[in-house]
This record gives sequence, C-alpha cells and structure tokens, in this order.
Amino acid sequence: MEISFIRHGPSCCKSHQKCNVTQFKKWIQNYDQMGMFKDTVVSLDTIRKCREAALMITSPPVRTVQSARTILPGMEKKMMESNMFREAELPIFEHIPSFIRLKPHTWAFFFRLLWMVLYKGKVETYRQAVRRAQKASEILSEYARIHGKVVFVGHGIFNRMVAKELKKQGWKGEYPPCRHHFYCTTYVQGERGSDEYVPPSLNRQR
Repeated sequence: MEISFIRHGPSCCKSHQKCNVTQFKKWIQNYDQMGMFKDTVVSLDTIRKCREAALMITSPPVRTVQSARTILPGMEKKMMESNMFREAELPIFEHIPSFIRLKPHTWAFFFRLLWMVLYKGKVETYRQAVRRAQKASEILSEYARIHGKVVFVGHGIFNRMVAKELKKQGWKGEYPPCRHHFYCTTYVQGERGSDEYVPPSLNRQR
C-alpha cells in the first residue's frame, strides 16, 4: 500500500510587499480564491506516482483542484474532492496597529505560531485540526487498503499533520513530507519489506 503526498502548485496570488494586518487579511482571501500559477514544472516522479495511483484526492480550493488536473490532465475520473483535507486555517488577530507592516509570508508565520499555542480566533483550534488530521489519515489508510496506491494533493501544513499521524500508525516514509510545490513524498505499508524500501528523498528530482 502507498499513500503519496503532493503539495499544490504555486498560487497566482503573490506579493513581496509589506502590508498591515487588514491588508494581510485581504491577501489571504485572495490567496484562497485565486487559482494556481500555471507555468510550473512538475517533477517526473510526481507524474509517475499519480499515473500509478488508483485514486487522487484533493481539497476543494481552486489551486489544489487545478494542480491535480495539471499533473494528470483528462483523468478526472480518478479524482475526488473532500473538505476533510482542507488546509489548517490561519487565525488573524485584527487588533494590531496598522503602522506594523510585514511581508505576507511573515504574517502567516507569526499567526501560525499563535495558532499552535492555542490562539484560535474564529477558526478551528490546533487540537481540532490534529483530530481532523487523525481522521484524514484513517480515511487515506482505508482508501490505500482498497485501492493499493492513492495520492493526496493538499497543503503544506495539513500534509505534514496527516503524515505525522500515518507515521504513528507504522507507515514508512520521509518526514516531514516535501514542502516544495508539486513534489511528492510517499509512505508505504504492507507486503513491501523494509529491505526493498527506497526513501522518497532518493526519488525526488530537485
């Protein structure tokens, strides 16, 4: 059995300009609503894993669905969407003085740290996201049991959380999964012996 994790392609929403927290909130909304930057190279290993898989699962955002279709155009019959696999949302504390300006990815890192120390804002807590990741890992394991090989096209943080749960269940693979867009990390379990196992890092094309 194999479960492969792929992070979606890069979003069309890019900015290197500093912004205040109100502007960052709008940036996040745009990031979630916009699709994928299409001129991106997909690694051959990623394409091969997707071709071999009997099922490809994505979260609902446009960028993940477009990413799956980019990897395997015309193969919608083997794809399914599930909100269970959505990214862990960022809480945004809006009462930060407007004169404080940071780059979007710095804001994201800051709020992700707050989220992990139990500040939730209006989104699910870290503990709730962990429970969702546990459930998602069980679903992926069941799909792998039925289909043999499955692929999950998802998001950086939630991919990592689900992979951690799989490792607890005895799945073998490199942790954390690769955060590069369109790169693949595979976890294996079952008849394949440890002496036959090839670490995903050896298969990655960088």
